Amino acid sequence: MAATTWSSISVIQTALGGGIEIVGAAWILLVSLAGIRSHLLGHGLGGLGLGIAVAGTWTLVPPAVTYAAPLFGLGLIIWFIWIGITLLRPRERQA
Repeated sequence: MAATTWSSISVIQTALGGGIEIVGAAWILLVSLAGIRSHLLGHGLGGLGLGIAVAGTWTLVPPAVTYAAPLFGLGLIIWFIWIGITLLRPRERQA
């Protein structure tokens, strides 16, 4: 029974992404680069985004998935919280 359940869960996990996070990594990379270039995101937040994108890209390498996938996921949580706070803060008016 456990083997059947595990097989079903494995099929669902593979269908939802399979642990390869290249699309999310590309998205974070592009948003971070745009934020850095437009000066809307600070260098710290942009740098965190670039680091997370690298971790997401490393999920393509099978031996690195064990470390890269959790780093990507936890990094995204931190990045989303930080970018949410940054975007909700009132901006100073520029002349």
